[in-house]
Amino acid sequence: MKKKNTTWLLSAVGIAATTLLMNACGSPSTANGEETSATAQSSATATPETSMNADEKDKHFMEDATSLCLEQIDLGNLAIQKSNMAEVKELGALMVKDHGKMLSELKDLSVKKSIVLPTAISETNKREYNTLSEKYGQDFDKLYCDKMVRKHKEAVTSFEKAAEHAVDIDIKAWANTNLPMMRNHVDQSISCQKKCEKSVL
Repeated sequence: MKKKNTTWLLSAVGIAATTLLMNACGSPSTANGEETSATAQSSATATPETSMNADEKDKHFMEDATSLCLEQIDLGNLAIQKSNMAEVKELGALMVKDHGKMLSELKDLSVKKSIVLPTAISETNKREYNTLSEKYGQDFDKLYCDKMVRKHKEAVTSFEKAAEHAVDIDIKAWANTNLPMMRNHVDQSISCQKKCEKSVL
């Protein structure tokens, strides 16, 4: 009886020791596996997020450029209708022509890139339009020219960034192509602004 008990005890101890040894060997493997899995998952998600952010910047540039064109067309037509200065009317006509062309290009590009663009001016731009539409004479001319200078300086900054940093080659090329036009609009707007200031004196 003592011999049987001793044999049973030794067997139990052996099984327990084997189990502990297997657990000890298995733990690092499981931990490394989890860590490797987490690292792999992190690596897999990092690149798409970076790419998505870059694509979003391109998309936002196209949206902003479209909003600018829509606004400039509306404001240009308003200047043609309301201003008594030939220079202001000419500036308005230039804005309608150039931004109309840009808007058409943006629409074609958006179809190619599957990007949905604005179809109407923003609420902020609408309020600015309404404020301008309530002005007359020299007050209208000055406010319109001041707005043209400010808006196109902002546009130049936006186009410069896209021309240098846009990820999509077609969007980048479009920004490069139209950047000189935006700079010319700044020059034309400043020239008109100075003529408005002289007319007030």
